Amino acid sequence: ISMVFLAMLVPMAILVRSYALEDRIARAALDVQAAETVVSGQDMGAVAAYLDRLNAPGRPARTTVLYPDGIAVGPDPGEDAKVLDARNTGRARVDDVPGGSQILVPVSRGGNSALPAQTPVIRVVVDEPGLDSVVGVAWALLALLALALLAGSLLVVDRLGRSFVQPIRQLARHTQSLGQPGSAPPPSSVQGPPEVQELA
Repeated sequence: ISMVFLAMLVPMAILVRSYALEDRIARAALDVQAAETVVSGQDMGAVAAYLDRLNAPGRPARTTVLYPDGIAVGPDPGEDAKVLDARNTGRARVDDVPGGSQILVPVSRGGNSALPAQTPVIRVVVDEPGLDSVVGVAWALLALLALALLAGSLLVVDRLGRSFVQPIRQLARHTQSLGQPGSAPPPSSVQGPPEVQELA
């Protein structure tokens, strides 16, 4: 029974976590769309003010704008090959990173900035949901469901086992009394499986 529950609930728990991360990525994509408008305005001060509001404490995603020449506005500075690839190809991408995922979106600001070397890249790092998120609530509900199913199955198994064991015990007590003075007559009817009734 425990193996059946594990086979059922463990994949469900993994799916819940995966769906929660996908939901965070979808919400982060909306943040990227809003940030693109600000970044395309070419005012770095406005970008910094916007990111301060966007990266409020407690949010599961952190947004950084990576400008050419190593200039970064936001909590996650630094470029790697993935950022350079997004800048040079002009294509957005989503990658797995330790602890979650990241979205990279190059932003064309018009004029000479349309050149790949002058293209800023918006990076949004999305943290993987932990037990303090909706995943923890879902896992707690799954655990309660597992306990309830386990308790119910144990009750059913106990009742089913009793329906087999009680008639056999009754028959065993009767056979032990056979041959003794004043022994009881054979039982008129024995409940239980057909094999026990036939034996009686």
